[in-house]
Amino acid sequence: MQLSYDHLPCHLKPLLLYFATTQKSQRTPVSTLMQMWMAEGLVDHDSLEETTQSYLDALISSSLIMVDHIPSWSKWWASVMIKVCYMHDVVHDFCSLKAKKERFFKLINSGDPFHASDLLHRRLTVYTDDDRQLQKKFVLFNSNKCLGGCKHLISLKVSGSLDNYKYTRHLRLVRVLQLDGIVLEDSLMDDIGFLFHLRFLSIRSNMEAIPESWVNLQNLETLLINTENTIVLLPRLFKLSKLKHVSIDKSSFFDEEEEDNIRLLEGENSKLKTLSKVDISYSQGTNDALEKFPNLEHLDCTIMVPECPPTHGDWFPKFDILNKLQSLIAEYIIEWNYHVYPIEYHFPTSLKELRLFDIPMRPALLSAIVALPQLEILEINYCEFVDYKWDASEDIYQSLKTLRLACPELLEWEVYRETFPKLEELILENCFMLTEIPYAFGDIDTLKSIHVVQSELELGDSAMKIKKDVIDFTGEDRLHVHIS
Repeated sequence: MQLSYDHLPCHLKPLLLYFATTQKSQRTPVSTLMQMWMAEGLVDHDSLEETTQSYLDALISSSLIMVDHIPSWSKWWASVMIKVCYMHDVVHDFCSLKAKKERFFKLINSGDPFHASDLLHRRLTVYTDDDRQLQKKFVLFNSNKCLGGCKHLISLKVSGSLDNYKYTRHLRLVRVLQLDGIVLEDSLMDDIGFLFHLRFLSIRSNMEAIPESWVNLQNLETLLINTENTIVLLPRLFKLSKLKHVSIDKSSFFDEEEEDNIRLLEGENSKLKTLSKVDISYSQGTNDALEKFPNLEHLDCTIMVPECPPTHGDWFPKFDILNKLQSLIAEYIIEWNYHVYPIEYHFPTSLKELRLFDIPMRPALLSAIVALPQLEILEINYCEFVDYKWDASEDIYQSLKTLRLACPELLEWEVYRETFPKLEELILENCFMLTEIPYAFGDIDTLKSIHVVQSELELGDSAMKIKKDVIDFTGEDRLHVHIS
């Protein structure tokens, strides 16, 4: 291990040691990891995101870091696979010892002896099971007892619950603040606005709007909030000039009681690149709000179906305004017992990934999806097809590589060889109505695998027959079938 570490370029060594701040075998989303590296100042380059990605690729190539894909429950009833990184326990042990020796960071577990010198580290990670015991000995959580040493912390992570955590103003230089196990009181939320150098913030809160004091956070780049309340984003989100990544469990552009939404859209456009779990309701203000996010690349949203849709039927959000958008996750929420359908669907031609949840698969929607020239990943989850049929025989999904159907209300499916000319992976999950995979999939030369998960036995038999036909026709066992 020491030899492998010594052969690493100097700029990669602190990135490797950073994994020691996580627990053994912990899977960290790649996007979050890269955002924390940048927030910590561990990557020093003009093209930060591209450089950070290249550094991560180099660590993966060295085999010191491993990659996996795990489900992320973006919806309480459905998951999306995300890319994560982790390291082997042996590598983690080495990095922990090395980080301790080089005073890279300090780890404090509940029950560990505490010394005032522990606060002299620039990075501090606290894992606690017994908050009262730790609070008695850990003066960081009491501003009256806090030593001057803690004022130079640039990274603080507290995992677990702590009562009476009330002070952060003294952490004036902190860049990364993670308090995921603590529900923060309103007074503490206001105090966070004094942390001018903050770049990465991950918290739990029951606030209903972004605090006014947060307009001071002009260096904030990543905001992650776990909440049970819906947090209103505008207009204060626009005032965070460097903010690029936002993920809030529940959020909306506007307050439902606000009448003049247009007034809230004044000011500069947002630099935001990712926005997750935002409710989008029908209004002209919503489409105007989308125009304020010209740099958005990933959007995870819930579309609130209007109870009284406009007579022209064009109420679907105009996502085509977002001409840099590459990934879209969209779910319908209907609060009454009847369906209303838009007559048009608006997607940007830049889309590469589209994941739909509980959205009726109307012909107009399927036509809009077919028209996306760069779409590589399509997931249809809990969606109903008209008359339980999907006739794709005359369509061409020209760039699609991965197709996933999960719990579809689909009984009949027609596909020709030309429908998916570049398809590599077909995933069928919880398909309880569909009993046969169209045999045309066996004629797709690029198809590498078929996954049948918790579905009808006949569907698995159909996949195996396609595999056998491919072997008989080509003489090659090139199609992998996984049934579980």
